[in-house]
Amino acid sequence: MRARVGDEDAAHVARCVQTSDHRKSAARRRSSVGAAHRLRGPAGGARGVRADQCIIRTTSAMMKPTVIAVHTTTWRGTVQASLGCLVWLAMPGEAAAGVPGPVTRFAQPLRAPRFAQTLRAAAPEDSRTRCSRGRGACAAARDLRDRRPEWRQNAGTKLDELCGMSDVDAASCLAEHASRGPRYTSYPPATEFGPIALEAVQRELATIGERGEPVSLYVHVPFCKSLCWYCGCNVIATRDESRGTAYLDQLATEMAMLSSHLRGAPVREVAIGGGSPNFLSPRALRTMIAALDRYFAIAPDARRSIELDPRTTTSAQVDVLATGGFRSLSMGVQDFSEAVQDAIHRHQSTLQTRWLVDRARAVGFDDINIDIVYGLPLQTETSFARTLDAVIGLAPDRIALFGYAHLPSKLPHQRLVERAGRVLDRYERATLLLLGIEKLTGAGYLHLGLDHFARPGSRLVRAAEDHRMVRTFQGYTEHQADAILGVGVSAISSTPRMHWQSHSELPAWERDVGARALPVERGIMLDDDDRIRRAVIGELMCYGAVDLGRIAGAHGLDAATYFAREIAALGALGELAGYDAEARTVRTTAFGRLLVRNICMVFDRYHHEPPGLAGAAGEGQTQRFSSTI
Repeated sequence: MRARVGDEDAAHVARCVQTSDHRKSAARRRSSVGAAHRLRGPAGGARGVRADQCIIRTTSAMMKPTVIAVHTTTWRGTVQASLGCLVWLAMPGEAAAGVPGPVTRFAQPLRAPRFAQTLRAAAPEDSRTRCSRGRGACAAARDLRDRRPEWRQNAGTKLDELCGMSDVDAASCLAEHASRGPRYTSYPPATEFGPIALEAVQRELATIGERGEPVSLYVHVPFCKSLCWYCGCNVIATRDESRGTAYLDQLATEMAMLSSHLRGAPVREVAIGGGSPNFLSPRALRTMIAALDRYFAIAPDARRSIELDPRTTTSAQVDVLATGGFRSLSMGVQDFSEAVQDAIHRHQSTLQTRWLVDRARAVGFDDINIDIVYGLPLQTETSFARTLDAVIGLAPDRIALFGYAHLPSKLPHQRLVERAGRVLDRYERATLLLLGIEKLTGAGYLHLGLDHFARPGSRLVRAAEDHRMVRTFQGYTEHQADAILGVGVSAISSTPRMHWQSHSELPAWERDVGARALPVERGIMLDDDDRIRRAVIGELMCYGAVDLGRIAGAHGLDAATYFAREIAALGALGELAGYDAEARTVRTTAFGRLLVRNICMVFDRYHHEPPGLAGAAGEGQTQRFSSTI
């Protein structure tokens, strides 16, 4: 339905909304989160909006069927949204898909909280200036915040209050600053790896052995019985369990070669990931654990962790792991919505997940993590809230809230996700991210680093309190050793002096192992500047703050001089972080903590794109990196 209005005020717009169809079928109401741009006014305009044309139509946004698209030629008055609707204000001369006339892109959506809300435009200011000068300062925005449902009032992050804005503005501003960049599980990032001499790796391992430096071991099992379409890991989909047995034989050979260089260096941690390590039979798992104990000097109190797939794990496998000393477990959920599971080709019930949690607890696992992913096709606020509630009900010790990394140019199988449903844009991702933070912190979990949440008193929380939490290729974990050595196809190793990665293709890995050669494919040597920046980025990723003076001073450098370019660049990101010249410290804001990767890019000498710009999000371009939200 369309309606033309002349010099009508906000009340007329509200009446137009009320006359639109709120009785669409349930199928029309199921949809993705609404998305749009922040409200911008033309230069020199006055505050407020006067509607010269009002187009009312149904939409699948935000679980609400009604949207007003307002084409404006003057900027005065106000626009009010009535009960249960969304409002977009479009710039003059812009056009939106499906809307006839000179309207191109929607501006800021009003997220309807089931009561009327006034949306105000500050026309002379661009949106980013408004972000830094106090969003939602008007009475209506405060009213929206105060009248949110109870569980949202009790959110532990209080991001909107801290930033002086309503949660609509928080999501929109997050989207505006979204960019693309490394996840910084290492520095330099793996994208900078290149050809490296095998002799250099051998010398590094010999140095570790001679010095008796403690190490952490990572073992990669690449096999899965089915391929999840969203997956970004190095996996091989097969149901032939004999491939696991053959792989294990060669894995033991690589372990023997690696241990010969280490000369009994103490192992403080063993982590097994994939793929799905429970692709291996109980007997094969027992054999792998025995090989680890035979070839490496694993400390009696070493942390032993493993990733398991709740859909295929058996009681016998859990018992073998418990007997082998494993007490930490990570499992994927991603999303419990059947529609989303259809879209990503991964079907997993709450019952299956509950069974694994309970079974692991019964045999002594005391550190259980569950992964959730936001940004998947067909996710809605309502469905994602249900997933969050279900995961909270499982009472894991830790929860990882990851943003879906859609990189089909690098991972062609992810194009199957696109066929199943539209990939959510950065506005929708931001909305779900904030929803996840509020739900998890409201349930008592502490927000650690970028995307991890842990129960008070858990291992990860204690590590964070003692400043021992680190970010590695395995995510956030307790620091066990400076050197992480990977075993298996595609496994990455990291030491204070270099990084390297094994062959990512199984035949090449098998060829080198069969020839009794370490299967090194690529890597990078770290210079002093790399090590300095690695320390800076590591602390920012873990704690949202870094003492530049301390790090530079440890290398005999003056922080203000060495980081002069970076300190100047931070001035353009004032909403995200600030530099205290007296304390020589960089500290993110409550808002910038969620975009800490943007801040890290400032200190990344390998990253040449300006962080924090909406246009840098990379839509339509070959993408090397995932979104920073």
